[in-house]
Amino acid sequence: MEEGTVNEVKPDSPVGGILGIKSTSSDEVYRYVHLDRDSVRPFKVGDFVPKGSVVGLIGPTFPGSSGPHGHFERYLNGKIDWKIHEHLKTAIKAPKP
Repeated sequence: MEEGTVNEVKPDSPVGGILGIKSTSSDEVYRYVHLDRDSVRPFKVGDFVPKGSVVGLIGPTFPGSSGPHGHFERYLNGKIDWKIHEHLKTAIKAPKP
């Protein structure tokens, strides 16, 4: 993730904590979902987040979930970037070392 500004904070959503960060150098928005609610609470819309910062911890998610996990979305010019999702699916299926 690049440095950016928090544009969305939802610690109490039905799917766990949500944090959105708008890049300062492009039209990209990074959205992290299923985070630990308490790890998201300190953030406020407008906060600056330096590159490489810890933006949250994986937390318990919704009933019926397969277990704690994270969800990452990348938006470019307001639209979800499906290419990154396809790349992540490939990386997850890769053989483990």
